[in-house]
Amino acid sequence: MKSYLAASIQMWVGKSEEENLKRCLEKLDEAAANGAKLIVFPESVNSSGPYDTRQEAFDRALTIPGKFTDEFCTKAAAHGVHVAINLNEKSESPRVFHTTILISSAGEILGKYRKHLLWGDEYDHFVPDRAGFPVFETELGRIGMYVCADGLIPETTRCLALNRAQVLVNMLASKGPDESWLHVPARSSENRTFVISANQVGQPGELRPRVGGGLILSPKGEVIAKASEVHEDIVYGTISPEEADDKSCGEQNDLFVDRRPDLYRLLSEKTEKLPLFQDAQQAGEESKLVKVAAVQVDWQPDPAHALERALEIAEDTASKGAKILVLPELFLFEKASLGERLDVAVKESREALDQFKKLAEAHSAYVTLSLVEKEGEKFYHSTFLIDGHGDCGTYRKTHLWGSEKEWAQPGDALQVFSTPYGTVGIMVGYEALFPEIARVLTCMGASLILHPCTWELEDDPSLTVRIRAAENHIHIVSANRPDSPAKRGSMITTVHPYPTQPHWKVRYPGVEEAPPGVEFHILTDIDMNGPRQKTIAVHTDLIRNRYPELYGILSRPKENIPTT
Repeated sequence: MKSYLAASIQMWVGKSEEENLKRCLEKLDEAAANGAKLIVFPESVNSSGPYDTRQEAFDRALTIPGKFTDEFCTKAAAHGVHVAINLNEKSESPRVFHTTILISSAGEILGKYRKHLLWGDEYDHFVPDRAGFPVFETELGRIGMYVCADGLIPETTRCLALNRAQVLVNMLASKGPDESWLHVPARSSENRTFVISANQVGQPGELRPRVGGGLILSPKGEVIAKASEVHEDIVYGTISPEEADDKSCGEQNDLFVDRRPDLYRLLSEKTEKLPLFQDAQQAGEESKLVKVAAVQVDWQPDPAHALERALEIAEDTASKGAKILVLPELFLFEKASLGERLDVAVKESREALDQFKKLAEAHSAYVTLSLVEKEGEKFYHSTFLIDGHGDCGTYRKTHLWGSEKEWAQPGDALQVFSTPYGTVGIMVGYEALFPEIARVLTCMGASLILHPCTWELEDDPSLTVRIRAAENHIHIVSANRPDSPAKRGSMITTVHPYPTQPHWKVRYPGVEEAPPGVEFHILTDIDMNGPRQKTIAVHTDLIRNRYPELYGILSRPKENIPTT
């Protein structure tokens, strides 16, 4: 399939449908004249809010097809271009949808998608759709569509990608820069798809204006083009759809082949049945502050030395009040040669467990250790959670990275563990790249994810971990190996309680980071009760506003998912 030019249209949208149409068509002409073959407009280009009543929103909405869409179809055919526009569509009174339509180069409406997750007071004037996630076969590739707040949760784009979308178009009317800083690029990176986002932008002097920042992204989340955050703009980027069919990650991994659908069934369970909502403890309780720590320790020059250093740093950290400590992935070992000395590594792992049990007991702390375990003739990359009584909970890594596949048996369950400080889940290293894992742990009731890791990719610390915290409203403690390929330090990622100022801060977790490449620890207080509340705006809840009946493809066996 040939490469082509795509355009993201960034514009101010007013209340006059006629004026908005006129300006849209002028921008369509400009983008087509500059060679764009796929032209993407922002959300609600026919009419902007605010609305005083649901009836007013209905009165100012339009029908599809109708005069507004007819004009776009005529222009698309005249220029021979595909166009994606989002409109406020009226249905049975007084129901109004945020609806995106895709128009072909022949001027035909190929199909529509209606927004599923609404933001804040949109629920007062619009209704969310409960249909699926269609992908459209076109001469420009397989195109899927989603709208603004849809991208705040992982299920929407994941379902589209599993339905074989190569290009995702995303319409926004966002007042938060976190969309272009975090949510939009993360959806591209984790699904390995092109994303074209188009946002509205405010007029000078407007109170709380739309913030622009439209993006065109490669399947690795790389920015091809970015629009201004302060004025109207059109940006262009080259799309080569077949690049999105490559889901490889490193030399031995594939982000779709390595999925474990059998472990994700909870994501399509009815919301009221989720363990998260079965606990008698309710959100909204007083803060429960707990000191947590990421301990950064180097394995060199040998495991005995690494254990000595790890104990020394962990002892210092626990003496300062840390009650939950996380050490790096396989912190005792050189990962490249580990498969050649597994039986010795098992003995070294047992020694480490014995030593850290004493430390945990002495400080009434919990310590998270990523080690090697053997059962029968099988070896596992296992993470042990040692409590203050010297007991262990064990999680066997379920999604293996690179050379681990040559020696380790994958685990068969995602797990959470109850502690006096709250419920914690564990994911290890590479597993952060799978949105399903942190999502399942959240639905199981975790308030904190313990993440022994190796930053393998540049996106891991800068994008991936932050989006896992944001989309689940959950804290994450990531302890990184100093010899990781991506030269970043360990991180503690914390979410802010709702409400926040500015309003979008609740969607953009804070990060405390250690310096890279050195032995170090970071220690901070977190509120373990805070993540029990998943509200990020009035009426908008990251878990309760999902539609799990639509997410069956997430747990469908891989052989039953369409392939290229």
